Amino acid sequence: MARQRKSREPGPPTPLAAAVTARLDKLVPAQSEAEWRAHAEELARKHARDAAEQRERNLERVQGIKDHVRAALIAGKPLRETEALHEVRGWYLSWPNATSRTSLVLAGISGIGKTVAGQWLLAHERGASWPAEFACKAYAAKFGPELERLQRDILAPVFVLEDVGTEQDEVTCCALMVWLFEQRQSASLHNLITCNMGKQLFWSRYHDPRLHSRMAEVLWRTVAGDDLRKHRGDV
Repeated sequence: MARQRKSREPGPPTPLAAAVTARLDKLVPAQSEAEWRAHAEELARKHARDAAEQRERNLERVQGIKDHVRAALIAGKPLRETEALHEVRGWYLSWPNATSRTSLVLAGISGIGKTVAGQWLLAHERGASWPAEFACKAYAAKFGPELERLQRDILAPVFVLEDVGTEQDEVTCCALMVWLFEQRQSASLHNLITCNMGKQLFWSRYHDPRLHSRMAEVLWRTVAGDDLRKHRGDV
């Protein structure tokens, strides 16, 4: 009959094991569950503060944002859910995907949240925003501070061209958009264009083969919604 081995009692720790244990106790002091929870909450608060500071820096040079919208964007508060915001957010979240489009045209009538959706994007990624009318005037100028600012902004990581179709000079606006895509496409920079017309009307207004060629891979989205101008002060 085979003899059963007696289990051996663990002996005293070796000097090396004792030294390692003492070292670990100094590096990672014992903490209660409440202490770990408090530590995790403090890290979360720090992350929220850092994110808010980054959003504030991103929006520093962005003009035309209403004060209550700017405050909500910096604080990271939820905005009114609109089709425009849904489309812009989905496009932004697709950027890590290799097949993502670098340009989005957001079409729809005025007052349904396209501008705020663009401002949400600029809170999350550094960039610049220009109303089409002002951009056309700056582009047409031969010199001056506005042209210099446009030339700097055209190289920003994100460029938002707002209210295309409301400008007075569609020929200049067409040339502006050709220049915009020529400057930005090779670097795969992201562009958001908002307009108040559908795709067919857009191309009947800006019928330039150069623009057709440069916008061949643009993502088009048509959005609808309530007139948010009736809810002034809300976000």
